[in-house]
Amino acid sequence: MAEMDKSWKLIDSNTVFDTPWYRIRKDRVQLPSGVIIDDYYVSELPNVALVFPITPEMEVVFVRQYRHPVQRVLTELPAGTFDKNKETPQAAAGRELLEETGYTAKNFQPLATIFEYPTKDSHSIDIFLARDARQITKPKTQRVEDIEILKIPLSQTLAMVYGGQIQVSGSITAIFLSVHALGLNQKP
Repeated sequence: MAEMDKSWKLIDSNTVFDTPWYRIRKDRVQLPSGVIIDDYYVSELPNVALVFPITPEMEVVFVRQYRHPVQRVLTELPAGTFDKNKETPQAAAGRELLEETGYTAKNFQPLATIFEYPTKDSHSIDIFLARDARQITKPKTQRVEDIEILKIPLSQTLAMVYGGQIQVSGSITAIFLSVHALGLNQKP
């Protein structure tokens, strides 16, 4: 049976909000059924590189920082945005790991590219496993970052997800993918 084209036809698109950090566009689209939506809003955020850094001692390097949109301090994996026209996802992963934690790794194994909220956001998250991560310098955080670095035993990471201590979706996905890539079948 032939697969039907389910894509929407873009009729018109206009930027309605534009800053260096956030852009919103208003699309006029036609659905395969013929229905026209005059105001479909899309957030155009930069793509993200996210790293699961594991040390030779089998500790995972996390960052803990305040996230204003949810008004909470969250534990998450090192990650950051990048311009796909200027930097590869792997290079961004290495840069972000070094900037946020002072750690580096010789190998960044790509695990997946995911879409966090494809209903309204256009960005993707590239997830990497960084084995044998080692601290080589102090973090070089930006002025809006107040980051605490945590080293958590690999054996505790899934329990932290199930216990609600890790709540960031990209980090949760990376934890499950990395545990699988490492050949571990942990139970919380």
